[in-house]
Amino acid sequence: MTRPLVFATRNRGKLVELRQLLPDVDVVDLDEAALRIGHPIAEVIEDATTFVGNASKKAREVSRA
Repeated sequence: MTRPLVFATRNRGKLVELRQLLPDVDVVDLDEAALRIGHPIAEVIEDATTFVGNASKKAREVSRA
């Protein structure tokens, strides 16, 4: 069984694009990941001063979930 690649987003448009870019990868968003693990994943507050800071924060918090 392969592990999914979780993208820390709930944006359906982004998910569609990512699945088109990675057709051979099990790409899931936060809602699908939450269903698979059996509990909700909290929304990450993007309060860093940069895009990279927010992306890093989301990656850390979602990977902990």
